[in-house]
Amino acid sequence: MEDNEFVQSIIDLALKKQIYDAKSNINSNRSPPIFPTTGTDQDKYNYALELQRQKRQIEAGIPNPFPPTLKAFPTHLDNLIPSKSNSFLTQHEEENLLKLNKNIRKRKDGRYEWRKTVFGVPHALIGSNIKELVKRVAEYKKANLNPNVVKEQKVKESRKLIDLAWVYYRRHIESKVKTGKLKKSSSDRYLPALRHYIIELGKNIETYSKDDIIDFFNDIVTHRNGAYCYHLLRNIFIDETEKGNLKRNPIVSLKNPFSGMSKKGSWINIEGQRLIWDNLNNCDIAEEILFYILTGARREEALNTTINFERRVAFIDGTKTGTSSRYIELSPSYCTRLKKHWGNMFKYTTNYYSRHCVAFFDSLGVTGKSLHSLRHTFSSNHYYLGTPDVKRQYMLGHKSIVMTNDIYTTLDPSVTRRDIINIYGDLYPIFDPNYMK
Repeated sequence: MEDNEFVQSIIDLALKKQIYDAKSNINSNRSPPIFPTTGTDQDKYNYALELQRQKRQIEAGIPNPFPPTLKAFPTHLDNLIPSKSNSFLTQHEEENLLKLNKNIRKRKDGRYEWRKTVFGVPHALIGSNIKELVKRVAEYKKANLNPNVVKEQKVKESRKLIDLAWVYYRRHIESKVKTGKLKKSSSDRYLPALRHYIIELGKNIETYSKDDIIDFFNDIVTHRNGAYCYHLLRNIFIDETEKGNLKRNPIVSLKNPFSGMSKKGSWINIEGQRLIWDNLNNCDIAEEILFYILTGARREEALNTTINFERRVAFIDGTKTGTSSRYIELSPSYCTRLKKHWGNMFKYTTNYYSRHCVAFFDSLGVTGKSLHSLRHTFSSNHYYLGTPDVKRQYMLGHKSIVMTNDIYTTLDPSVTRRDIINIYGDLYPIFDPNYMK
């Protein structure tokens, strides 16, 4: 019997034929189940099972739980109870099947899904009910995942560049997320590069030459996606060469064509900082810009920052590495200023502040800089203020001091501590033990 016909029969039996009348007297202390006028098909099925059980009680001479007028139990009720081969299961049976099949989960649309990855190759099946899906999975495993087929599949593993890119992503990037070495937000940044760009590389890795890779990079407009594509392809070619699967690495002598993106995130010089400071009152996001330049927070981290005004400390919940969560000390003067505006700050998305920041910089003639440039500026300013390297590494949330000194610090012999103080006054805290006002 079809599911819809079964449910309709239950409705007809319980409502139209009036099997149970809630207002009637009951000859037993236990009330029979109330028919669920709303709910899932499983609820209606459980009700039908209960009716069948009570019918057997009547036949066995057990006191009748139904109203006296209903002792003549409908004989066609048995037709409404599905056999064991039917797709309907009790809740207990369903929970047991889910425990035995750990790769099966229930979807939001009510169907069931089975997923498993073997040697980097994903396998998936979807069924309308779990019992049917378990049978299909067993047949699928027998045909595709038995030891002989898997061994043959491993030998004939796909050599397509896009497939190798997905395998590398799962083994080397997603695994770091599971172990806590990398934030999920960082691993998710590789997905647009895989889904929108590297997906075009559908040929075997051996067929690609250096010119093919250069043409591929030239078609990428976004610097960020291009940088992630370069990182993935570079590591894939290195791995395949070290394993002996490639005789020649076409990308070994190719410099990162997207290294220019670091210029947009580099330090803003003293003249640019003075222009920004003098015109800060004309900007709609003035306090947000000042917050980034005085705390060194990443773009997304500012939205997850907690301020303790009594202790003059900002707790930044890091979004990148496992060591990126940190406490930033605030100067008394900036803490007083921040307290007045904190309730009205960071009410929009990070993209909103990024666009307005770039537009504000361009209007002042400070071109080629972005919101991330304020993080570089924060590190360099603290260097000129005499902050120790280890302290700057901690405030930036870096895992390595090399990243802090080589990438995030710009050395300009003409810049002194007095230049920074002349612009910001006492908004920056001083961590130099030898400093005297």
